[in-house]
Amino acid sequence: MVRNVVKRDLVEQASQRCGESMARCAKVLDALLQVTRDMLVNPHEDVRIELREICIIETKASGYKGKARNPRTGEPMAVPSHRITRIRVTKTIKDAQRMIGPIKDQPIATPTPDDVEKGRDQNR
Repeated sequence: MVRNVVKRDLVEQASQRCGESMARCAKVLDALLQVTRDMLVNPHEDVRIELREICIIETKASGYKGKARNPRTGEPMAVPSHRITRIRVTKTIKDAQRMIGPIKDQPIATPTPDDVEKGRDQNR
């Protein structure tokens, strides 16, 4: 079951942690999201936003790809340059998730001797 967390949930938890009102926390979160959005959609520069405890968000322009083929029709077409956004989770989050361990409903698969010989690891 996936827990759906929305902005209101973040505001409530931030309000409880810092002791400020929900309205004040909501204003700060809105401002932060607005500044981040404005930086990411700026067409004139590439941006790298580091939220060190959570993620790294990068934008850059892809180059002109020249000619490509439509896979359905096979006809050639031009692929113009466009903006690419990439979000990577930081090592802090990855390490914390690994410390939690496996999901309880799913047993850990033990590799067979054939898998070990062939270099396959089922726990990835």
